Amino acid sequence: MSWDIDDIAGQILWLDARTGATSAAWADQSATGATVAQSTAANRPTVVSDGWFDTMPVVQFDGTNDFFSVTGLSHAASDYTFFVVSNPSLLMERPYQYYIDIQTGRLIFAHVGKHDGAGGFYNGSLWMDYAADTGPQIVTMRLDSTNGASIYRNGELMVSGKSYTQLAIGGTINLGSFNASAGSLFQGDIAALAIYDTALSDDDMRLIVGKLASDWQLSEYLAADHPFTSARFPIPEWGSAFGPTYQSMIDSMASGYEHREAVYSTIERAFDCRFEVQSMDDLQELLAFFMAHMGRAYTFRHRDWSDYTAEYELLTGSGSAWQLTKQYTAGNLTYNRPIKRPVPWSVTLYDDGVVVDDANYTIDYTTGIVTYAPMGTLTADFEFDCLCRFDTDDLSQALSEYNLGSTVTVPLLEVAQ
Repeated sequence: MSWDIDDIAGQILWLDARTGATSAAWADQSATGATVAQSTAANRPTVVSDGWFDTMPVVQFDGTNDFFSVTGLSHAASDYTFFVVSNPSLLMERPYQYYIDIQTGRLIFAHVGKHDGAGGFYNGSLWMDYAADTGPQIVTMRLDSTNGASIYRNGELMVSGKSYTQLAIGGTINLGSFNASAGSLFQGDIAALAIYDTALSDDDMRLIVGKLASDWQLSEYLAADHPFTSARFPIPEWGSAFGPTYQSMIDSMASGYEHREAVYSTIERAFDCRFEVQSMDDLQELLAFFMAHMGRAYTFRHRDWSDYTAEYELLTGSGSAWQLTKQYTAGNLTYNRPIKRPVPWSVTLYDDGVVVDDANYTIDYTTGIVTYAPMGTLTADFEFDCLCRFDTDDLSQALSEYNLGSTVTVPLLEVAQ
């Protein structure tokens, strides 16, 4: 069974432009079954079937008079967590641009709020601002009556600290505008929106943001330290040299005998990536990736195309902590390779051969640790990456012979984890 964000408890609204979105109504996929609709033709948003990266549908708001009214959504005073996947096209102070405005308790989640170029939330008396931006993004607002409010964009904390007193949801609720009229109108695309009636944990928020990023092609937009970021070195599938490297100590004796010892118990891989430059865009892609990672300073995912899948592999561990592992066997020799960078959403877990529902376990995608207490033998199918860095701080030599149609060779090195 495929994991989705409605497997996290507390969801009270779930709008997904891929499912049940029309200009007249947007079907709520949560158990609440709220009605999100617009009866006036002139105020209806537009559903663009390929509006998201030219491949997926979005609900497009024109910033002039488009909005939805929400009915059937009510909740007693509570903590909340909001998520919105959007592509705002306008950044200005007035008119305000609201993602959603809730009359009871007066709770507003805004792309642009009271202050110039600032998004945020309104709790009935005060605004909390963060630096708004245009372009594809996942914005998360957590309202926690114990620890205060916080807002994240693409998994990165933007602002926190303002106190929050629990508010109720009810009354007139508008999506994309002010609750009392067609004002404070949002301009841009909304791909998805979800509300939970609790202040979700950091782990649950990371899971949801990671899944939304995977679904809406935003993984490369995530913060560099987010466990679901999937920035990979931009090379083609074939044409590069790569493979495992060892470091061994060998003591050769006069008798001809040797004493051999592996210095490290794990294997790292070295890559000479051959990047064929067909256009200036290709060169700019390589340069941007190198500069963003500051040469050898920052790591990134890299796919070893000769070895990136595993099927029905045994996990190692005990209790409820299990490490994804791939086993390599030759005769009576075996090497168990810990898999530290599984590809998000590629893992299928089996307990004595029976598929385990994704809702019953968690995976740390930065360590490969599965949290689950099995009844029997635990195995898994998955894809995985290597964690690499550039093995140079200087691309000048690689680029010295650049011309269209040439091949640039860039060294990468897998790092120990």
